[in-house]
Amino acid sequence: MEQAIIDAIKASDERIEELSLDGGRTTGVRLRLGDTGDAPLVISIHGGGGIAWGAVVPGASELGKYADLGMPGFALNRPGYGGSEWPGIDPTVDDRYFPITAERFDDALAEIWERFGGASRGIIVHGASTGGAIAIMLAARWGRRDVAGEAQRWPLLGISVTDVGHDPSQRAIDVWKSTRVVDFFDDLLLQLLDNFDLGPSWCRVEIPRTTVAELTPRVEATEISSGGWPRIALGEASAVTVPVRYRLGEFDPLWKTGDEQIAELAAAFRTRSPYVDAARVDGASHGIGSGPRGRSEELWRFSFLELCRAVAAEPRLVDRTKR
Repeated sequence: MEQAIIDAIKASDERIEELSLDGGRTTGVRLRLGDTGDAPLVISIHGGGGIAWGAVVPGASELGKYADLGMPGFALNRPGYGGSEWPGIDPTVDDRYFPITAERFDDALAEIWERFGGASRGIIVHGASTGGAIAIMLAARWGRRDVAGEAQRWPLLGISVTDVGHDPSQRAIDVWKSTRVVDFFDDLLLQLLDNFDLGPSWCRVEIPRTTVAELTPRVEATEISSGGWPRIALGEASAVTVPVRYRLGEFDPLWKTGDEQIAELAAAFRTRSPYVDAARVDGASHGIGSGPRGRSEELWRFSFLELCRAVAAEPRLVDRTKR
């Protein structure tokens, strides 16, 4: 994102504050709020070609909407984006970027909790597309410590995941495998528009070909399709021990979106999660939030945030084992 655009975003809301976490390895933004009591902190993780600044764009500020709910919001840049340190992964490796990202964000959230937790009951993580996969892996790391009875550096209340599956379409495998072998590519959006059927025009917002995406690590595209993610996704989901909200669009061309796939991932989440709301969003494509179903799904997600807030105070609301 050009610096002039970033400067304009920063000038649009005096509450915006840049973040440097874990000794500068992870960057991001937050909205400064007053006393929010025990409200959860909400963490946003962007998808491929995105950036944390996208969560505070005037007129469509995700963190601003959380603020309207009285919840402090934070958006983090994944490694290689927005100044977050690139781990130097070879572009032919397809199973390291996601685990490294989850590990770094584990450390980053520990620092966020120490600095900004206050009287909050805990943290809710929302991730879209690749960010959704990272949210699951982050929750799985936390869940394994939970099951082992290990001390936690930050409290996780729930995860909200959209636009990512566990069973990639053959088209996604073929397209991302065929990308040129470079550390980063600068044409993610054009590759998406040129190589995938995003569904009927009535289910999505037309994206101008002049729209600029951030430089995207090649390893991210291959890992999520033909690499490590499909191999571990169900296992990671089965390690999550907190409430889950999961959505995948009917016409998402990157994933198999049938009843079988939705049921498989939901069953994996139900291994340890006390509450799972998993469904396909009919009439939606990849990027549910930007399409005609976006606003209604956003409101349902806000409802989930409130549920997590209530469950943090009284786990028996959803966890029958505690009754």
